[in-house]
Amino acid sequence: DYMSRYQAPVEKGEILIGSNGRGREEYGRQEGLLGTFDRLGVDIAIPVLRKRELKGVLLLGPKKSGAPYSSEDRDLLTMFSSQLSIAIENSVLHQRILSTTKQLYQADKLAYVGTLAASIAHEVKNPLTIIKGMVDTMQSNGHSADPELLETFNEIVPRQLERMNRLLDGMFRRVIDDMHYRVV
Repeated sequence: DYMSRYQAPVEKGEILIGSNGRGREEYGRQEGLLGTFDRLGVDIAIPVLRKRELKGVLLLGPKKSGAPYSSEDRDLLTMFSSQLSIAIENSVLHQRILSTTKQLYQADKLAYVGTLAASIAHEVKNPLTIIKGMVDTMQSNGHSADPELLETFNEIVPRQLERMNRLLDGMFRRVIDDMHYRVV
């Protein structure tokens, strides 16, 4: 809450001071913040901001030298936190791109299957139409079907059925090959 409101670094020592004269009266009432600093071994907290919105907090322990953080240290850490916020935002955007790419890939696969189904329906419908026409003609002639028509029927129907079989086999082989190609 403090980091979101003031959007400035805070050192452990500042929490103990109370009001710093810059309108930050809350410092003296931050026992919870001081306890968190102590529990985590934090000496300074730097807000990670992006477009004035708090994205995280960079928590640092004491310097190896034991010296307090200088204003130059705070400025450098503030610049670093700014770069860190850009890196975080880039990571989030990258994840969104990956998710969108995956969704587009799935949509492409569904479109491919739809196109393939339409192609199969069209190719199978042609031989079936020929067979149906011949059967209708034979039925309209009754039992006294023309021997020439029966001979034609016996030639064409097996050929058309074999054609459908080859079409389906070829399409299914192509689907398996294409799906393997798309997945690999």
